[in-house]
Amino acid sequence: MNLDSIMRDKGISNAQIATRFNTTPSTVSRWRNNINSPDNSILPELCDFLGCSLDELLRAVNPTPPLPNREQGEETTA
Repeated sequence: MNLDSIMRDKGISNAQIATRFNTTPSTVSRWRNNINSPDNSILPELCDFLGCSLDELLRAVNPTPPLPNREQGEETTA
């Protein structure tokens, strides 16, 4: 989730999100640090509040690169 960078870019604090969504700043901190995630039911409203799309919010910050394709018959080592 890309919440931390969106909030930093827009100058939005944990307290502002917490107040708007009736939660605590520490809960928002856990969302920002990808420890927990907000309930899916609030995501559209959270995106509206942040002025971003759902795709932007959910995009991985450091996406895992795709695994290379293995040629047929290629042996693996253990």
